[in-house]
Amino acid sequence: MIRRLLPLAILAACTPAPKAVEAPPAAAAAAPVSVANPHATDSAAPAAASMGVAVAFTCADSTLVYALFRNDAAGKPEVAIALDAVRYHLPQVAAASGTSYSDGKTTFMHNGDQAEFTRAGKKLVCHPAK
Repeated sequence: MIRRLLPLAILAACTPAPKAVEAPPAAAAAAPVSVANPHATDSAAPAAASMGVAVAFTCADSTLVYALFRNDAAGKPEVAIALDAVRYHLPQVAAASGTSYSDGKTTFMHNGDQAEFTRAGKKLVCHPAK
């Protein structure tokens, strides 16, 4: 479990955070995560919303993709992706179904419990890690 969370900690440490970010209380880490809409929060987890929601995904080829769903400094939804030693910051873009983030070259989209991460023309199909 710690090995899975280490890349998220590294991602959070290397990622510029919005100015209004506060350290989450311990209870926020146990807050329920809606993978279908990680930007939606329930009333029990307001602190988690200010930090964002971290989700680890396991892909079909056993690759681990770590995603931190949050708002950027301007308050717009984005996802910060940690994959291997590379970090991506993708703004949310319009999607016909589910939620999509893209910088024009790299795309991360998810709908329900399935996510697709595409970079350099290679698509990874992933599901939340258990």
